[in-house]
Amino acid sequence: MERKFGRGSLVLATDSYFASNEAIVKERYPALLVWLSGANKKIIFDETHLGLNEDKGIVSLFRKYHLHGLFISILILGILFIWKNAFSLVPADGDRKDKNDNEIAAGKDYISGFVGMLRRTVPPAALLPICLREWEKTIKHGHKEGDGKKEKVRALIAEQKGHSAKDQKIIATYNTASKILAERG
Repeated sequence: MERKFGRGSLVLATDSYFASNEAIVKERYPALLVWLSGANKKIIFDETHLGLNEDKGIVSLFRKYHLHGLFISILILGILFIWKNAFSLVPADGDRKDKNDNEIAAGKDYISGFVGMLRRTVPPAALLPICLREWEKTIKHGHKEGDGKKEKVRALIAEQKGHSAKDQKIIATYNTASKILAERG
């Protein structure tokens, strides 16, 4: 029985043995199959009523490709992620022993932290000599300063050593030293 359906047609057969794999192996009727298909190039055999359908889901893909270990790994990573976000490894404020320490300021960037560390560890009077010492480390070996820039900067910094930290003009001295070093001969 055939009925036109959309751009194709629907053929119902009460006995589909002639189109089964067994019949194609044992008793071939290719002329009948060609006559049934007619001028159609695409034929779909639907045998779901016989229980021959395959329901492909994610679990069947895990079984087919042996992905049990991957599933367990993802599950463990998920549990660790939830655990990490649920419990803090940093003690709460009430549990800290050193409550008198400076509080951590939220919203500060790394430059603010670096500046704060310098302020706590480098006294202002030692700042210029430390800058000079670090600059001298960066000079290439065997490089000769013919115009005496290094001596000028040393003399400028030596002038500031005798003054107290309040009287020193650290930033102005640093800028003057930078200008001396930036001059081209």
